Amino acid sequence: MSVSSGGVDPTTSPRPVTARPLTRAQDPTRTAQVGESTRWRYGLIAVMAAVTVILVAFVFASLRYDTATDVSTALAAITGTVGTILGAYLGVQTGSQGKEESEAARQKAEARAVALAAAAPYEQALEALAMVEGQPAPARSPGAAVPDIPTARSGSAVPVQAPDRG
Repeated sequence: MSVSSGGVDPTTSPRPVTARPLTRAQDPTRTAQVGESTRWRYGLIAVMAAVTVILVAFVFASLRYDTATDVSTALAAITGTVGTILGAYLGVQTGSQGKEESEAARQKAEARAVALAAAAPYEQALEALAMVEGQPAPARSPGAAVPDIPTARSGSAVPVQAPDRG
């Protein structure tokens, strides 16, 4: 088989398989950054709208009422309502930001765990899996049959084939 026809050249060593970097759309930190800038923009708009509503209410109350007690009484209901709505909006946005950051950190940790598990020798991977699941580590002698590994979703055993070490 020739190299030009798509065959493998036996004189060159095979390239190691490496993980591809995440694209911009898959990068969880980029998504969090975009969400944060949008959150800041909408938060600023909400604060400016609240200040504008309170200032307009103050001007109307000042023109309508003659005494300071009447003006402050009229503004109390408006400032309390606007302040409560604005506080709730900003609180929800802060909670959303925390959730997005924790989700991005979880995705990054999961990707690291998968990469480390893929690079680990088979026997060590079985021991680590047993340790995480709270089971005793499987005792295997060289050449013994490969045990079934239960999957996390179904709980049923899935036969796993040991890599050929020879």
